Amino acid sequence: MKIFIVSNKDNPQTIDALFQIAAYLDSQGIDHFGADTHELPESHEAIEPYAAALRQRFGAGYDLMITLGGDGTLLRAARLACVLGTPILGINFGHLGFLTNKAEDGVIALIVDALSGEIIRETRMNLRIDVECEGDEQGGNGRPRSFFAMNEIAIARGALGHIVDFDFSVSGDRIARMRGDGLIVSTATGST
Repeated sequence: MKIFIVSNKDNPQTIDALFQIAAYLDSQGIDHFGADTHELPESHEAIEPYAAALRQRFGAGYDLMITLGGDGTLLRAARLACVLGTPILGINFGHLGFLTNKAEDGVIALIVDALSGEIIRETRMNLRIDVECEGDEQGGNGRPRSFFAMNEIAIARGALGHIVDFDFSVSGDRIARMRGDGLIVSTATGST
């Protein structure tokens, strides 16, 4: 068994939890590797190479990804979990905790429940949006850029404040054209 742990080390509670979890997993002979949430790539294009480097360094196939932080930590880690094909157990050390679990009986009890299949597993729809910009200031030269999200993707007009023209297609079929200030596309998970 192999577990990948993503923690938000800006929160001191997650550091304590990380040490507890590492000690428990070591005592059970479970391999574990980790990263701080700030070490994860922000762009969708960088996720695949990052995942490939993880596979090369630690081997393929993670049985579980644990996130220690809030909903933001889970959402950031979700891009990597999707590429790795790994389920996520989010443990809340943030504020809202809409997507993450509270560890009322302690983090170890929650992990034991997850590893024994005692936690309800939810499958959530994800979004991948390919954006092709005319006159892309970031050097895209009209090449599509891909973005992934578990909850929502917002496309905005940017700092110059010009109206944006949108052409929409789903699976290659054009469905609409729109002009406006921006667009938000959401999954059923929605905003946190």
